Amino acid sequence: MRRSSPRRYVAELRPIGLHHLHHFPPPVAQPQQSILNRRQAEQVRPNNQSMAPLANRQGQFPANNQETATVENEPRKVEKFMRRCYMTAGIFVFVASFHLMLISETLKPNVKYVLAGFLCLLVAFLTLFVLSFCVRLRRSYWFSWIVAWLFVELTAMGVGLVLVERTLKTVCLAWIVCLTVLFFCYSLGTWLPMCLLPGEITMCISLILFTVSCVIVISLYMATDDPLYHTIYFSLVCAVLVPGSIYHAQIVHGRRFNLPSHEFVYCAITVYVHALMFFVSIYYLMWIQENL
Repeated sequence: MRRSSPRRYVAELRPIGLHHLHHFPPPVAQPQQSILNRRQAEQVRPNNQSMAPLANRQGQFPANNQETATVENEPRKVEKFMRRCYMTAGIFVFVASFHLMLISETLKPNVKYVLAGFLCLLVAFLTLFVLSFCVRLRRSYWFSWIVAWLFVELTAMGVGLVLVERTLKTVCLAWIVCLTVLFFCYSLGTWLPMCLLPGEITMCISLILFTVSCVIVISLYMATDDPLYHTIYFSLVCAVLVPGSIYHAQIVHGRRFNLPSHEFVYCAITVYVHALMFFVSIYYLMWIQENL
């Protein structure tokens, strides 16, 4: 009878490795490095580590360049916005002054003209209301320019028809004084330190005091019909326009905050409104002094 060798069963009962049961790849034998190769590898690692930051820096250069370019372009954007705003406001003021001088030479004062002037100013106020509250529509240059020109034409016609005893000499002199004061106020808002300039809180307090004072002065003028209150009212208008112009100059020059590029039309309208209100106040103060 044939006998089986025990070595055969021992070999067959030998446990299978863990990598065969769980489908793990068998371990790969790594070649042993000699002492010379280890020293060379240790010398190469510091060189690679020293070059790694340089590669990272080269990868970070585009982002840094973009940030630097953005910072460098900010003054150019502010300067471009400022030039557009002042050029547009200058055109508005020139057109309005031409209309006022033309009306003062061609039309004689009449009650009918005064009523028409008030209607023009009422419609101009509605156009300014639309331009102020339609913020999304102001992104369209066509909308901003059309509404702005309607406002300028209506206010120029309305003020020209409402002015009493208008003469070319008085209109030109009032415009000269008005533009001088406006230039002085905007120069202060441009060059003075921010700690000396009016901010949002100062403007709110000024507007509240101006509103209360105007209500009191107008009530006294209606009750007494004294020309003194007439002078006080227009003096208050000039007084509140000074900090308002200085504050708006900070916005135009980007000292408070930066506005979008399409808002230069609205800022030009604000400069024009300041100039027109200065003109009306100075004109009536001069007219009162001449008739005393």
